[in-house]
Amino acid sequence: MNKVSIAIPAYNQPDHLRECLQSIANQTLINQIEVFVFDDNGPNSLEGVVSEFPQLSINYRKNNERLGAAGNISQAFSFDYKTPYVLVFHHDDTMHPRMVEEQVKILDKIEDLLWVGTKLRFAFLKDMNIFGFSDNELIKFVEYVDAGGLTLDLLRGISLSFGSVMYRKDALGLARINYERFSAISDRPFLVDIARHGKTAFIKNKLVNYRIHSGQDSKTNADIGIKQGVALMQFYKEQLASPIPWRVRRIFYICATNNLLDSYLRLGEGRPSLRQYIRDMKKNGVMNLWYLNRIGLRAILKTVLK
Repeated sequence: MNKVSIAIPAYNQPDHLRECLQSIANQTLINQIEVFVFDDNGPNSLEGVVSEFPQLSINYRKNNERLGAAGNISQAFSFDYKTPYVLVFHHDDTMHPRMVEEQVKILDKIEDLLWVGTKLRFAFLKDMNIFGFSDNELIKFVEYVDAGGLTLDLLRGISLSFGSVMYRKDALGLARINYERFSAISDRPFLVDIARHGKTAFIKNKLVNYRIHSGQDSKTNADIGIKQGVALMQFYKEQLASPIPWRVRRIFYICATNNLLDSYLRLGEGRPSLRQYIRDMKKNGVMNLWYLNRIGLRAILKTVLK
């Protein structure tokens, strides 16, 4: 019986999907995997790429009309899988040959764990088969007993996304993806929402190559902006114990203040003055200049000296 369903929401980019499927074909646990490709009806059909991998058990499903990135991902998460574990993987990323095996080991060992994610390696087009993990490296992971602990590590900067997480199937119904509030950065709030219901875990080894390219949704989605960044920081703040202890408060404001100042540099024409922007962020409870670091300071200096 298969143990893991790997769902791949995909649109165009057959070369990227080919690399993705090859990385799945290289898995040490290949005999316990079934794959679902959700083709979002792009101009380039992906059925031919799927046919190149007869060694994989692939269920190819092409949408009758385009759902868009959010709709296709939601479809992948809501599908009725028959395996105990589910992984929704990005079609433009690749996984280390031991990724599935190591995640299954942890979920099998800790029976009340809702999901286990892995660290990402940010990769460019030419090095998708090079991984930041060697075979003689020990697998290390941290377990979170609640959403607060996970949120703290997200504020500290752990690299985590939809594509690096394997879920216990029943956990998928514990939360919904809130695109309305967070747009294309809705993965982390979704993962935190699930963590409110029980234990989760994070593998500290880099078992996923997260492709950096101009066509990815996180770079091209026009809906992403300061509004979503503020919403994310406010969401993180909501997960922290109240009143927020001093050390936790420091971690929150270092992350929020400096990331939002850095985001200001990427605002286009019509952006508010830096003074007004800082005032608005303070009003939203997500900025405190006492916690300025070199990232935020660089943003201020680049704006003032421009």
